[in-house]
Amino acid sequence: MESLRSLVGDPELFLGTAWRREARALSPSVPPALPVRLADLDAALTGGLLRRPYLEMVRGGRNLELGDFTTPRSVGGHEFPGYADPDKVLRRISSGATLLMRNVEHWHPGAAALAGRLGTELGCPVEAFVFVTPAGEQGLGSHRDDADVFVVQLNGSKRWQVHGVPAGDAWEVGYEPDPGPVVLETTVERGQVLYIPRGAPHSAVGRSGGLSIHLSLTVRRPGTGAADGPGADTAGAPSLAALAAVLDG
Repeated sequence: MESLRSLVGDPELFLGTAWRREARALSPSVPPALPVRLADLDAALTGGLLRRPYLEMVRGGRNLELGDFTTPRSVGGHEFPGYADPDKVLRRISSGATLLMRNVEHWHPGAAALAGRLGTELGCPVEAFVFVTPAGEQGLGSHRDDADVFVVQLNGSKRWQVHGVPAGDAWEVGYEPDPGPVVLETTVERGQVLYIPRGAPHSAVGRSGGLSIHLSLTVRRPGTGAADGPGADTAGAPSLAALAAVLDG
């Protein structure tokens, strides 16, 4: 349970009192190692291969148009839309939009390793998403997720509001216009963690002092739609270097 311990402190206490019951702001005595760096995100944006749906941009609960943050690329004489345009992305962030990077565990080794270990410990598939939000802005309004979520703050801070966990199954994933009373309001700083139970409505606003960037580790119950990604298990992953060593040796 070492990965869970790095997020929550005492795994047994957390699982017995908060898991799937209540939201909790967490400050482990040993802060978790931050698996994704700003340099990693820059490399992904400028590398030329990042493409929708691996990235999206939203503002005030509305998805931006594809052409607002992507550009087409010509490959083999054919044009393919939806590739990240770094200049457009940075302009949109500067004007108040939030960048959402989906399933970073598919291409980022650190996120893949953490998601894989946490998934093994909890017995559930784990996906990883990154949100980049400018100060004073909100990307998504109050909404419900079909997963338990560990929010790990990577840079800056965010002010969160979390509402109650639904009593039954009579709720839907997505925006929640009537989320009910706030049960937890807290600011999450770099290196701190916020746990949000499945179905609990929540929203966040970037705080002053620069970009607010967080990693969301979504723990999906088996059978709720998560698929195994190419980076979900790094043990024994295919390697050109390993193949070359065999063939060249």
